Amino acid sequence: MEFGTGFAAARMFGSQHNDAIENMEGHTRTNHAGGVVGGITNGNELVYRIAIKPTSSTPKEQKTLNWETGEQESFFCQRAS
Repeated sequence: MEFGTGFAAARMFGSQHNDAIENMEGHTRTNHAGGVVGGITNGNELVYRIAIKPTSSTPKEQKTLNWETGEQESFFCQRAS
């Protein structure tokens, strides 16, 4: 999960990522922080991205290792109904 500029901030200089406060409500010029500063919302729009790993159990033929034989085997995972 990342807020605002997130992981891209690691490729920026501090001077590029600096986000000056512009008014008494706490709004900032660029919102690089994604609306969260020090774990508290700062009045800017919340901007965040999440990544979720897709499930590996799909309804198609796949390969797995049979621990008893030591051989790779095919199996088919059916959807629950």
